[in-house]
Amino acid sequence: MQDHCGGLPPGNPEDLFLPFKQNGADKSGVGLGLSICRRSVEANKGVLTVRDLPGSGCVFSIDLPRQ
Repeated sequence: MQDHCGGLPPGNPEDLFLPFKQNGADKSGVGLGLSICRRSVEANKGVLTVRDLPGSGCVFSIDLPRQ
């Protein structure tokens, strides 16, 4: 999935997956979405990663093992 957030903030992109972490101006959520997603993927022996597209957005990838 790709978004158009303008790119990731400076710092460690892995921090996005921490519980209660919110980087955007919109603080209406709780900050658990990406943490829950990563734990769900890892529970299925997969990997959830993020790749920065500076000035454009970012790409989230899920890699799951074949059965």
